[in-house]
Amino acid sequence: MNPIEPKVELPRSSERGFSIVELVVVIGMILVLSAVAIINISDSLKAAAADSAAQLIVQEMRLARQYAISERQIYRLTFTGPNSILLNRMQSDSITLNPSNNDSASYIPTTVAFQCDSNIPTSQTSAPTTPNAIGQGAIAIDIGQSDGNQIFFQPDGSARDALGRLANGVVYTSISGQSASARAVTVFGSTGSIKSWKLFNMNGTWTWQ
Repeated sequence: MNPIEPKVELPRSSERGFSIVELVVVIGMILVLSAVAIINISDSLKAAAADSAAQLIVQEMRLARQYAISERQIYRLTFTGPNSILLNRMQSDSITLNPSNNDSASYIPTTVAFQCDSNIPTSQTSAPTTPNAIGQGAIAIDIGQSDGNQIFFQPDGSARDALGRLANGVVYTSISGQSASARAVTVFGSTGSIKSWKLFNMNGTWTWQ
């Protein structure tokens, strides 16, 4: 008869696996954090697109003005919805003549368009009015008294509208349904000075800054 061998107990591991409940909780937390991150990234991308559109408009205006002064020629900017900007040099001092064949086209981001957001404050509703009190606030591309979509920069640095009058103009852009994305670029006709604006919600009131 063989002697009874004593039982040998193996050491138990102090580690244990995750329970299903714990896994569900961890996955839920990851999903929530991912959703928050995606929302923040999406808002950042929208703000970046809105800023990029305004910067491009300012850049094209300043470029046209610079060309007009340095070359002693009239340069025209044409804004065409939803997102096209055309720059060209006129053939003579008259803004009524056809432009020469040196057109240069630029485009603001496709998510942004030349348009007025519904929360843009206007002179017909309440203060504050349009940026620098320029324009009516209801026209996306409001250049000069003719409410046109063109600016003619002169050799003296001034800006005029399609009828040859000094153009105090404003160009609005925004992403549809995103009031915080609204931007405006103004030009003061007599000096050709250009400024970019953002729409902010200040204690429930939308205002330009």
